[in-house]
Amino acid sequence: MVGTLLREGAHEVILASTIDGRITLACDRCGEEFSQELHLPLNLILTDQPRKIGEDLDTIEFLDGVIDIAALMEGEIASYRSAYHYCPSCEAEDSDVDIEY
Repeated sequence: MVGTLLREGAHEVILASTIDGRITLACDRCGEEFSQELHLPLNLILTDQPRKIGEDLDTIEFLDGVIDIAALMEGEIASYRSAYHYCPSCEAEDSDVDIEY
């Protein structure tokens, strides 16, 4: 991960970063594991004050005063893994299908 932390007032820090690397995923169609390049922008507001739900979905509260960057990265990667992913073979099969309406 490469990025910057910028203090924004007394209670907020802005995290502007990118998680880069390779990740192993399981294809949601055939189940085969495959490796994929990961380029995941990560832009968050980190605060040490409670926020009302719905104010800003890109805000994370750290009420103990400690910002755990590793936990943030793990959470973002877990979120990425939970999306649908297709291996290159299954993606190619999808592009070969012609659908007529």
